[in-house]
Parts: sequence; C-alpha cells; structure tokens
Amino acid sequence: MAVRPDPGRTDRPRSDRRNARPHPARPGGDPMTAEVPTTRTPARATGIARDLTSVPAAAGIARDHTARALASWNLPNLISDAELIVTELFTNAMQACSPAETVRLYLGRTTTTIVLAIWDASPKTPTCRTTRINPQSLDLTPRNFDANGGWGLPIVAALTTRQWIHPTTPRGKWVCAELPTR
Repeated sequence: MAVRPDPGRTDRPRSDRRNARPHPARPGGDPMTAEVPTTRTPARATGIARDLTSVPAAAGIARDHTARALASWNLPNLISDAELIVTELFTNAMQACSPAETVRLYLGRTTTTIVLAIWDASPKTPTCRTTRINPQSLDLTPRNFDANGGWGLPIVAALTTRQWIHPTTPRGKWVCAELPTR
C-alpha cells in the first residue's frame, strides 16, 4: 500500500491545515510515498498518513491525529500509549531534521497490530541512551533541564512489541514501532 498525501482535505481544524502540507514532487520518486517497510509491516495493513512541518506545535497535531485514528478504529484503550509513542518518535524526527522540514506520520492497522511510523529526511538514526538515570544524576537546573532527555526510545521499546528503522532513498528514513491491539 502506497502512502499518499491528501492535499484536498478541508475537514481539518484550521491550525491543522496550517501545519499540514503536501510534500513537493521530487524527480526520481519521493521516498515519503514509498510503503512503510513491507519486510516488517504486515501486507494486509491499511493506513493513513499526514505530512506535518517540523515545528514543536506539530507534535500536538500528530498526537491528535493519532487519537482520532485510533478512536475511529474503535481502539480507545490504545490511545494513550500510541500518543506517547508518536510524540517520542516525532520529537526525535524534529531534532534530526532542519526547522520547517516535512515530517510524515503514518498509522497502519491490521487485525492484531497498529504500526506507528515517522519519516524524516535526515540520514541520522536515533540512538538509545545507555546510561542509567537516578535522582543524583539529574540536573534539573533551568540551564540544564532539557539536557536530561534521551529516554524516549526506551519508553517506545517498553510499550511496543517491535521497533525498526528503514532507510529510504535518496534520503531519509522511517522509524517504526508496532503496538499490539490485544
């Protein structure tokens, strides 16, 4: 199943229309319209995609889009976990790419799993933090508060059954996670 933009949709909230945009056509094909990796994604998956601009407010739009999709699929028990996973993956993508670049959200569904995937144009792959955290190692001073990050991928790994990264050509990658529906 190919992921395609939906530039003609007008039923989005006003703020969503401002931040969601179709991607420009690129010669030789667009890696964002490629399928999310079929070697790890079930062939019978149905899904939806949304292009967002890599600005902090777009993480909230990605969360809202995820919650609406799971509610429409009658999976309200997965909304909290899926929102957290999408937020972590989206934040990593925003940090990896340039400001105002396109980041793509993909939500796929089978009878037993939900695939949550984020595409960005950066070749840089996210890495898990390997150090242990404890109250003594935290530096919560205003100057260093944000330096305590890096725990998103372990959270994603704890909530999902599989995670994978699929590079796309000529640039970018999909970062994917699978959440069981049962």
